[in-house]
Amino acid sequence: MKKFVAVLCTAATFGMSVLTAFGATDSSTAEQIQKAQSEKAATEQEISNAQNTKNALETDRVQLEGYLGELDQKLLELSGSISDLESKIQEKEQKITELQADLEQAKQDMDAQYDDMKKRIQYMYEKGTQGFYSALAGADTLGDIISKTEYITSMSKYDRQMLEKYQELYERISSDEKALESEQSSLTEMQASMETQKAELEQVIATTQAELNQHNDEIAAAQQQIAEYEAQLSEQEQRLANLEAIQAAEAIADSSSEVVATANKAKTIAQGLADKMSQLGLSTSAPVSTTDITVTYGEPYAATQSDLVLLATLIYVEAGAEPFEGKIAVGACVMNRVRSSEFPNTILGVIYDPGQFTPVTTGKFAEALATGVPDSCYEAAQMALDGYNNIGDYLYFRTPNGRVSGLQIGGHIFHDGHVF
Repeated sequence: MKKFVAVLCTAATFGMSVLTAFGATDSSTAEQIQKAQSEKAATEQEISNAQNTKNALETDRVQLEGYLGELDQKLLELSGSISDLESKIQEKEQKITELQADLEQAKQDMDAQYDDMKKRIQYMYEKGTQGFYSALAGADTLGDIISKTEYITSMSKYDRQMLEKYQELYERISSDEKALESEQSSLTEMQASMETQKAELEQVIATTQAELNQHNDEIAAAQQQIAEYEAQLSEQEQRLANLEAIQAAEAIADSSSEVVATANKAKTIAQGLADKMSQLGLSTSAPVSTTDITVTYGEPYAATQSDLVLLATLIYVEAGAEPFEGKIAVGACVMNRVRSSEFPNTILGVIYDPGQFTPVTTGKFAEALATGVPDSCYEAAQMALDGYNNIGDYLYFRTPNGRVSGLQIGGHIFHDGHVF
């Protein structure tokens, strides 16, 4: 039957024992399957909801990251503009300093020219007209008189022109200084405004980064929730698969006349434990391994039809090619585990105990459960259920590897789990 799949049992995903999951209950297997399917569907919906939440958060995160990138770019550009303004302000300050020096020099030159002009005027005034006429009288020629007159006029004109020139220079430098100071004031105001914008932008960036961090935390929490739901879903799928396997075993055990006949035949053979070996054509005195086998007879196990089918199937997938004593030995090992406090106390629980039997994990057990197994496996299973034990207290078996010691029967070594 194709519906049987490998049952992957691990300690992480199978948190409860098979006994707890499939122990004694008033509900039927079909009801348990229906309940498990409902729980599985609910978990799948939770995973879908959590994934949708995570996807929405991731979309928001991408948008926030893009917005944060734009803000960072604006901050970079604004910082560059502020740096340029600082350079321009420094340039203006330097020019103002130079103009102030030029202005001071122009003022000194103007004052000096003014002083020289005052001295010349004072001299001419103190000498009066007499001095002027004396100078003219001392001239030898008319050209000399004209030259002296022109000289005096030129000196006056020169003083006036130089004074006007220095005054104009002083006023221009003063005007330039005021213009530079105005420009510097404007640049300083722009710088202050940009600094305010920068502070506000930095606050927006900090707020956006905090929001982004919160989204990252929420995404991580959503991912953790999804992982928890997926682990829960894996456990539910495991539980559902096991329930379906049990349902199949019950169906086989309840409806197959061949299985019932085989089981009854095995039970009939096992009713006389003293002569069971001779009935099967086997000799208890003939060793089948290098170590003598001591057979004991314990208390029979109150097995159901399903228990018999499950145990016979496990014997087949683990020891189908082994001699009959090897098949019984595997059945006895399972029954030792059922009676041990270290394992589940049901045949079902032992078989589906996580990671114990490879064929259960790979799906080979489920396939054999669906197709049926030889009569000899049912006979060996019934003998083990009736108390036949040829391995003592051993709880483990494996193919020989040189690292375990114990009782070898056919191709298996039965041991206590110690590896040297």
